[in-house]
Order: sequence, then C-alpha cells, then structure tokens
Amino acid sequence: MDNFRAGKAYNITSLASPTSTQGSAVSAGVTMLRVVASAAVQVRVGANPTAVTTDTLIPPNFPVFINVTPGEKLASVGAATVSVTECA
Repeated sequence: MDNFRAGKAYNITSLASPTSTQGSAVSAGVTMLRVVASAAVQVRVGANPTAVTTDTLIPPNFPVFINVTPGEKLASVGAATVSVTECA
C-alpha cells in the first residue's frame, strides 16, 4: 500500500442489527478511509448510506482501507466501536 497522510479521525458507535449508524461526511481532498472495528461489522459508503448485514464485512481489529470521495459517509451495522481515519 502507498503511503498516505492521516487526517481527521473519529469513532462511530455502531449498534447491533438492524440499526445502521452513519459517520461524518468525508472532508475535501480525502480519497480513502482507514477503518478498524472492535468487533465484526458491515459497512456501506455513499451520500446517505444505510448499512445492512449483507454489506462489506470489516473483521475485528484489522485495518481496512476504503476508497471514497469528499462528501460521502460511512455507515456501519454491528455492535462495535468503529475507528475511522481520513487519508489523503
């Protein structure tokens, strides 16, 4: 993986299914998110996403990088704390 500049970081307190929780809109200039969850969760990216249990699985304690465009949001479902770091 190429190097990246870590930017704004925040946590999403993801709830058990069927409740989807959204994070903040991605900042200008950000092209990727680094996502790490304390337990397995499913995620979806979009303008106003709702994550469901058939979406992309994020395994526990394993960093996953997701391409995004500014203004998009990450939504997650599954009881966990999801750590999100914006990367440019």
